[in-house]
Amino acid sequence: MAYLHISKIRGVDYIYGGVSYRDPVTGSPQRDSVCLGKIDSITREPIYNGNYAPWIDKNKKTIKRSLEEYALEKRISLNVSRNA
Repeated sequence: MAYLHISKIRGVDYIYGGVSYRDPVTGSPQRDSVCLGKIDSITREPIYNGNYAPWIDKNKKTIKRSLEEYALEKRISLNVSRNA
């Protein structure tokens, strides 16, 4: 299952995408995550890097909630244009 989350590191909000899975050998839960961009501190708009489009294309069917839904749940201000 794929997920999106925001982590604040040294005052900058970074957007991460992750994938949870079970290790086939040990059966223990594992997860891999990759930085997909950051949130501009002034405009609060996401600025995606080169990892974003390939990650979304690969995992879009298993993402459990959008970045907007995550930000709303965690009470993180985020400006996202609905036309994109």
